[in-house]
Amino acid sequence: MNLEPSGPKQSNPQNIGATWPRSLALLIGGAEIAAFILFATLMLQSSDPLGSAIGFGMTALMALPVGLLTLPGVLLAWRTRYSGAALALVLAAALVAVGLWLTA
Repeated sequence: MNLEPSGPKQSNPQNIGATWPRSLALLIGGAEIAAFILFATLMLQSSDPLGSAIGFGMTALMALPVGLLTLPGVLLAWRTRYSGAALALVLAAALVAVGLWLTA
């Protein structure tokens, strides 16, 4: 006895037409994470104490948008949940990072 519906499979209404925001969120979020890793690597290579303190402070400051906006956005996109919100989080992280950089 087959309990499956005989018609076409119904897709989740959350994910209808959500492939391009998901792909874009994953692409931009991955680039932001890679840029942060490169930035942290370069900033933490200073040998003098003042440069090391400045590098640590800037790395900690730039970790805020990555940790609070980029990572949740990438995780949402990866799990194919709320692709529009994931893209908005990733784009907001880039704007917040630029704003922090200009005001620091």
